[in-house]
Amino acid sequence: MEQMGIPPALYDHILTSGEATHLGLTGHIQAWGKRCWFIGTPVMEEVLKGIDITLVNTPDNADFILNSVPGTSDDQTRQLKKHLEKAAARTLPMICANPDLVVHIGSTLHECAGTFAQYYEDILGGTVIYYGKPHHPVYDHCHQVLGRPDKGAICAVGDSLLTDIAGAHHFGVDSILNLSGIHIEEWGALTPSAANIEKFFKDRPHTPRYIMQGFK
Repeated sequence: MEQMGIPPALYDHILTSGEATHLGLTGHIQAWGKRCWFIGTPVMEEVLKGIDITLVNTPDNADFILNSVPGTSDDQTRQLKKHLEKAAARTLPMICANPDLVVHIGSTLHECAGTFAQYYEDILGGTVIYYGKPHHPVYDHCHQVLGRPDKGAICAVGDSLLTDIAGAHHFGVDSILNLSGIHIEEWGALTPSAANIEKFFKDRPHTPRYIMQGFK
């Protein structure tokens, strides 16, 4: 965030979906079991620090899945879906540490944790517990950290209609959609005129109060 020009003096606290997941695991690990099939990169294992969990490499001997996929290639996606089929056959619960469906890595759009959680739940019939946007618990925790101010004083900023804007809408706060994010290809070269804005948001279940292009 400092590299983006947002130094610590400009904010009071940071809450990531990883931290929310850590809190959830700490409180519920006895119910889920201790053998965790972790899907993600080594840096994401920070989520598990200080928790009595044993990591396993496959779903074959796991008690639950921790899904923190940051973005995959086509080959990785195919292999992962085969493993998820095995996990579903064993009725393993999945904890999704980041409900985002896609992420930009450079200029390429990759599927990430939320897409695989959706596949596990909707296609394979598995059970998924979500931590992060657009689900209510992470918003409630942020609201608590802020001292529970009036929601009229809060505005959420994000680049995803499915997570950022939907989550803000469900929690009852205003929102700003950054058009220079995951919807940039849908928006294309359109200028933000009233007619183009109306066209872009037509038939969307959730719309922001404000829009902007870029974030700095």
